[in-house]
Amino acid sequence: KSVQCSGWCTFYADNNNVLYGCGDNRYGGVGINSSETVINRFVKVGENVKNYQILGSMNSYLTYSGEYYSAGYNTGGNQGTGNNTTVKKFTKRGDNVVQGFIMMRLAMYVNAKNELYVTGLNTHGQQGTGNVLATKVFSKRAENVKFLAGFGDSDYEPNIIAYVDTNYDLYLAGD
Repeated sequence: KSVQCSGWCTFYADNNNVLYGCGDNRYGGVGINSSETVINRFVKVGENVKNYQILGSMNSYLTYSGEYYSAGYNTGGNQGTGNNTTVKKFTKRGDNVVQGFIMMRLAMYVNAKNELYVTGLNTHGQQGTGNVLATKVFSKRAENVKFLAGFGDSDYEPNIIAYVDTNYDLYLAGD
C-alpha cells in the first residue's frame, strides 16, 4: 500500500493496514521493545494504520480509530512522556487524533475537537508559548486547528510550526 524510508529505517503498510518496520533500532525507532540495535527483518509494529511518519530514530503512526502512537528518540521531551527517556515500544500518545506530525525533537497532533497539542523542543519559540522553554508532555497550544505542519533547517532543528485554522487563517510560531 505504501512505503517510507529514512536513513535509518524502512516501514511499509500493507493492503490490510498493518504496519511493518525494520532498520536501526538504537533509539527504539522500530518500536518493538527490543534490545537489538538493528532489526534486519520486517516486523509487525501496528494495525489499523491510517498513516505514518518515519524519521528513523523517531517514528509515529495514526490508526483509523484515531489513536496516535510514537516510539524512539526522546531528547527534548518530544515523546510527551514527561522525561527524556528513549521509548522503545510504540506507545499511544493521544485519542481521537485526526492528524499527527513529528520532527526529531518536536511532536504535535490535532484531535477531533480541532485542538493542537505540542511537546518537545522550543528553542526557537516554535511551540507558540511566548517563551523558549521546552515541554515534556503534550500541552494544548491552539483551538480551531484544521491542518498543521513543521519546517526547519533539518529534522534536528524544528524552527517553525504552522497551522491553518477552521477559518483558513495561517498561524506560524518560531523563527
